[in-house]
Amino acid sequence: MLCRSCKHPLPPPDPVPTAEQLEGLRQMSRSPHIPHDAPLVLASSISLLERYDALIQQMRDRIGELQADRARIQLKINAYTSIEAPVRRIPAELLCLIFHYFAQYEGGCDGLSVTGLLRISAVCSIWRNIFIGLPRLWANIIVDEKDWPRDNRKKGRRLLDALRLSLERSTPHPWTLTLSFPDILPNEVMPLLANESKRWQRLALDSSGRPALTIPSNFGIKGRLDTLQELRLAHNYNDSSGVLETAPKLTHVTLVRSDYPRLPWNQLLSLTYQPLGGFHLPSVVLGMAYLSRRGAAFVLKGAPSILLHDLPEITSPISSLTIGIGQMVGPVLGCLTLPRLHTLSIVPPLTQWPTEYFESLSVRSSFDRTLRVLQIRGVIIAQKDLISALELLPSLERLEISDHSSCDVLTDAALRRLTLTPEQDVDEALVPQLKYLRYNSYLCFTPNVFLDFVLSRTTESSGEPLFEVVICRLREESTGKPRWKGKQFDPEPLWELEDQGRLLFQFYEF
Repeated sequence: MLCRSCKHPLPPPDPVPTAEQLEGLRQMSRSPHIPHDAPLVLASSISLLERYDALIQQMRDRIGELQADRARIQLKINAYTSIEAPVRRIPAELLCLIFHYFAQYEGGCDGLSVTGLLRISAVCSIWRNIFIGLPRLWANIIVDEKDWPRDNRKKGRRLLDALRLSLERSTPHPWTLTLSFPDILPNEVMPLLANESKRWQRLALDSSGRPALTIPSNFGIKGRLDTLQELRLAHNYNDSSGVLETAPKLTHVTLVRSDYPRLPWNQLLSLTYQPLGGFHLPSVVLGMAYLSRRGAAFVLKGAPSILLHDLPEITSPISSLTIGIGQMVGPVLGCLTLPRLHTLSIVPPLTQWPTEYFESLSVRSSFDRTLRVLQIRGVIIAQKDLISALELLPSLERLEISDHSSCDVLTDAALRRLTLTPEQDVDEALVPQLKYLRYNSYLCFTPNVFLDFVLSRTTESSGEPLFEVVICRLREESTGKPRWKGKQFDPEPLWELEDQGRLLFQFYEF
């Protein structure tokens, strides 16, 4: 008889004793009688046992083979499961966009790559190959003094090799390069970077505490900054050879320093000046005079030194001015004429609203025709002063304003003045072109009055842009609790207007 599974012969069934036979054998062992066939039965049983042992071993071997076959089949299933995984079905182009988007906001960087993306690239080999082969993910190069130990040459060589690898993988994508020069920079680093200066798109320079920073002209970068668009200087920069003036695409400059370097002023679109310490205000405001390109933006923040002399009169074609220098805002506005200004932002540190300076600037610069955006934050402004300012701005389209703990700006009286009525002439209406209001508020107004103001600005015409309102409820600075003054604000009517397609509305808390 053969086994149905393995086809091996089975031992004959008869020699296998039954339970009754085994009980008889136990009884026989207590008897003095010895069966005459005992030697023959014993030899036969031993032979049968050996046959069973051999058969069991054959089965074990077969089970081992089956288990090995099963393991290989499982590996095949695992491989095909990985091949068929949804993450592998994402198109490479889409993965590139996802990686690039994540790299912008992930924040963590080891100087040569985005650390979070390195972890993500371990999901599968396709992701890893895409990550390694995507040049722009390797194009954020940071050379910081703390990464180049003076007493560890082995680590320095590893970093240099990693830098070379990053430069190779980033080819041909433009760089975002941050240089924080150590006191002793490895000789190989700067020439290695300078050889690729045509790929510097965003450049940040930090002298690491030195009084001044110099990139010697012998590195050969003058005339080779073809791609440079954005520049940030954290300290004084000695540029006797005019390296930056030869950058044909340089349009955005941020300075955290005390004086201006030689720049291609006629092509700049934005200049941000925000030093950490005091600065000479008359010299800095001249930057607005140097900016000659229409549509340029100037940002001035910080704490200027005491003003000992009058500021120079300046006429500038800039279209955007952001200024946050405390009580010196007024004198700066008083020296300016800005005939093409589109956006004016006055931001902290805290200051009083410069009523007279603003009114004279508005008249000189024809703000009634040009100014479209007014942002007032960190400014103590009385309600009557706000109304007076808005009366000078009939073309204003966007207003961003904030209450201060010492004064509420948009009370019921101000909202009624801003509410349009059918009886009003165009000349009587206050900012009739207003399309956007952002109000950081303690909500010290009557909700119905605010609703009337909003309704007067909404339209049911499908061709007109929707009026947009953003309300941010402030909390008391000392207690962190809302300040209501006995009035509750119900945003539900404004949500209903948005559902009707007549308004864009946002409401949240700081």
